[in-house]
Amino acid sequence: MSEAHAPPQGGSAVAASDIKLYPYRWVVLAAFMLINVMVQVLWICYAPVASIAASAFGVGREGVDLLANLFLLIYLPVALPAAWAIDTFGFKKAVGFGPSTTRQR
Repeated sequence: MSEAHAPPQGGSAVAASDIKLYPYRWVVLAAFMLINVMVQVLWICYAPVASIAASAFGVGREGVDLLANLFLLIYLPVALPAAWAIDTFGFKKAVGFGPSTTRQR
């Protein structure tokens, strides 16, 4: 094996013929994209009602805007552990873990 095609230390080489690609991966990608588009559209639609929500809940506009931006701030540190959990435990168990982290009053 040449130096350029040598496997990394501790790893093994996977031949291109060993990788199987399924057409269903495009369905999963399309679903993921659609979910992200819907989340972003909902986030954008939150802006016009921010002033109304601020007066209804008796808080400043900054507090309502912070609530809208919390999604973006929380997404970044949570996305990587969530991806790891899905890879490690499977989708069903990883998604089931989410509700168990919240508490009911």
